[in-house]
Amino acid sequence: LSTIHRQIQQIRTFTDGEASSTSQRDECLPKLSDQERNCLLLLTEGYKGHRLAQQLDISSADLIDLEERLIAKLGVANRYQAAAKALILGILPN
Repeated sequence: LSTIHRQIQQIRTFTDGEASSTSQRDECLPKLSDQERNCLLLLTEGYKGHRLAQQLDISSADLIDLEERLIAKLGVANRYQAAAKALILGILPN
């Protein structure tokens, strides 16, 4: 959790005016595909497991791979932390 707090602080540093442009702020955010963003959005709406895979039109095995990629890219322990961190960092709309 402290890693998440450090990363959030880095983002806040950029958003508080220390960055000279939006592009610098975006450089420190993880690059997510549309499918990864959709997965995170659906997680915030309460989808999980088979229903989540159906909404994304992928297999359960592909969903596991997708979630593992998100966890690694966002540096968190699970899919729920990934969704929360994406919201906090502004990767997803509130």
